[in-house]
Amino acid sequence: AILATELNMPIVPVALDGLYKVWARDSGKINLAKVKMRFGKPFYPKDVLSDSSASADGLSKADSEAKYEAVTAYLKAEIQIMIDEMRR
Repeated sequence: AILATELNMPIVPVALDGLYKVWARDSGKINLAKVKMRFGKPFYPKDVLSDSSASADGLSKADSEAKYEAVTAYLKAEIQIMIDEMRR
């Protein structure tokens, strides 16, 4: 989120489901399994942020971090929605 926010680049949410079946956490073995992948609608960080916080110029470190956290929270929410839809 930091790089995309600073460079005003689009972020594409990507949801992956089923990877835990391919490579289990405690296993050194890779298994064949179905993996679902969904790409979300690209968005610009400035579209998520309020107009006052969209520009990074002159923001304190705390304000900048809050801005990045807001974009990250939005991205996580979008990915969670896609995962929930895939599991229905």
